[in-house]
Amino acid sequence: MKKRRLSKGAMAAIAALAVASTGFSPTTVEAKPNSAKTNWSNAEEWTKRHTVDDIYNMLADLEKHYPKYAELGSLGTTQNNNEIKVLTITNEKISDEEKTGIGWFANIHGDEREAGECGAYAAAWILENLDDPTVQQILEKHILYVVPILNPDSHNIWDYFVRGTSQPLDKNGDGIPSNDVYADITGDGWIGSLSTRDAEGNRTADLGYESKDLDGNGYLGDDSWASGADINRNFDFMWEEGLEFNGKSAGEYAASEVETQMIQNFMAEHPMSALASLHTGIQTVLYPWCYRDVDTSNAEEVADIDFMAATAEKMRSAFEQTAQRNFYTMSSYKDYQTYCELIDYAYGTYGTHAYTIEVYQPGGSEKTAYNPDHDPADASVCAWNETDYEGSKKDDIPYDEFVEMLKANGLTPEKVKVTGEETTLAQLHDQGKAESIYVNASDRCQRKWHVPQDQDMMVAGAKDAMLQMIYAEGKVQDPSISEPEEPEHPGNGNAYGKYKPDNPNKGPGNNSSNKNKQK
Repeated sequence: MKKRRLSKGAMAAIAALAVASTGFSPTTVEAKPNSAKTNWSNAEEWTKRHTVDDIYNMLADLEKHYPKYAELGSLGTTQNNNEIKVLTITNEKISDEEKTGIGWFANIHGDEREAGECGAYAAAWILENLDDPTVQQILEKHILYVVPILNPDSHNIWDYFVRGTSQPLDKNGDGIPSNDVYADITGDGWIGSLSTRDAEGNRTADLGYESKDLDGNGYLGDDSWASGADINRNFDFMWEEGLEFNGKSAGEYAASEVETQMIQNFMAEHPMSALASLHTGIQTVLYPWCYRDVDTSNAEEVADIDFMAATAEKMRSAFEQTAQRNFYTMSSYKDYQTYCELIDYAYGTYGTHAYTIEVYQPGGSEKTAYNPDHDPADASVCAWNETDYEGSKKDDIPYDEFVEMLKANGLTPEKVKVTGEETTLAQLHDQGKAESIYVNASDRCQRKWHVPQDQDMMVAGAKDAMLQMIYAEGKVQDPSISEPEEPEHPGNGNAYGKYKPDNPNKGPGNNSSNKNKQK
């Protein structure tokens, strides 16, 4: 496939008219025996965990075997020297000028690896079903941009979870960045926060996170890789207004993180009429806004939001039916308010129809058992229902036992200090304030290698949600609908949406000056 740089004509290409009807029964395009040259989309492949290298090797193999349809590129290189790979999928015989872009972006939060699995699977499935007439139409009408891992640095950290970016930082001011990373000193396979308890079980002090105190200052885990900056709270849309709300996770300034910059640059150069941002933690399909409710006085905005709400419901239903798990849908703001997210940036800056797909909430109960007739807005019934998921791990370790664990890792209670103080663990024990050490490991720690039951159904469900998003753009007919429907929404005005990239602050509802405080 030739290297592409979209022309001005492509940027002004007419985006599809969209179907906003919600009366439908979603069905996937059925995989059929074909002339596929690879077999990455087989169900067994997705019952295991993939590393960044695994997924990147898969993308390279897909490009190799489908050169007329797939081109592997890069958004750029992170501070930890990892590339953010993008697989562009389209029918090269059809001019780009006649197509609109579709974005499939995943794993912007490093520990949300199931989202990356879903992102990669969709690319493999599309290319391995090229003989299907609907897939052919999709690749004749659209350019698919698949980015399975937007945060490879943090995805690559398996010993503990990192949600945001993980560039080396000198957090403790000793002149050496990230020289006291976390480590499992209790030997239980988890990394947790440490606190002391007295004989009555009362919490008396914090000792930080499990580590070997590699910098030797006595404070455990005080210079880890985790920067605290959340890429999905760092986009250059309403950043100043959201700074107080997002706190430190917003970054030092709008688009301060190199990953955010690369994503924004890619979107400026590759117009998309629709995109999805894939996550984990709950099971839902959300739509803008994230930072506020819809402005009912703005008829154009109301039409946009109504269209995305209807599409999100189709996506939710398709995912749910394939995965046989409950999912819900609503506006992102009504679910939980945030600022500076990718979907708000995409819609607010370019008018792109944008959706957040949360593919997985671990755990479950009888209440969350699959029920196709559940209220589609009820989040309380939505979880994956795994029988082998342990959840968080909490241990109360007697002082003497913990001392032996410290010694096994080259530490002593005389050297380990209370967070932010000069008081040592030994001194606390002498005062009767450290009769035991409480270890609290988040359930996210378990997910470093845990593979959800039926992950193959999860990735297939996400793919079916993606297909519904594409069908809604109006260029490809949903094969489950026998008669074409009249579009109820005017669609975006051009391939970028309603707003041109040279004037990004004029998106709907963006009253921010969006000053990018470059340092």
